[in-house]
Amino acid sequence: MKSVWGGDWLLLLVADGAGGHDSGDKAAEQVVYTFHDCFPSEGDPPEGEAGDWLLAAINKAHANVRGLAEGQARPPASTAVGVLLERASLCGWRFHVGDS
Repeated sequence: MKSVWGGDWLLLLVADGAGGHDSGDKAAEQVVYTFHDCFPSEGDPPEGEAGDWLLAAINKAHANVRGLAEGQARPPASTAVGVLLERASLCGWRFHVGDS
């Protein structure tokens, strides 16, 4: 759980390495690090819609996880599930990637 953009938003995220893939723990860590960077604690939210912010973070995390692959038989992979909540409106955007 992380308060983002001055506490106006709340991000909840769980990432877990995909079973049977090499370096799943590193893949899950990379997903968490990427979301941490995409949703900073301070500042203002980016322009656009919350769903677009989440899609951009998911795509960036996917690219970062793929960047971990170093010739493994099954490259690193992670599942992720979470929700982004706007505190003022109590609106939430949920997401999942993989079989979570």
